[in-house]
Amino acid sequence: MKILILSDLHSSAKALKLLRNILDQQKIDLVLSPGDIVDHYDVNALEYIKKFLNLCRQFKVPLKVVFGNNEPEEMIGF
Repeated sequence: MKILILSDLHSSAKALKLLRNILDQQKIDLVLSPGDIVDHYDVNALEYIKKFLNLCRQFKVPLKVVFGNNEPEEMIGF
């Protein structure tokens, strides 16, 4: 079983590109993200998290997330 653990993306477009490449090139069985996917002050945080979730859905990889101190409250219910 291959588990990809990634944290502190802080709304980085480069991080999403790298995630796409990894998911495309390797058979990842589970993605774990222990927080700070987005930056609390990013006005596009919700769009970023949607892109992140859609990548995992696209590659049919289960995702487990623990929200960090940078995720806005409205994202926790998302």
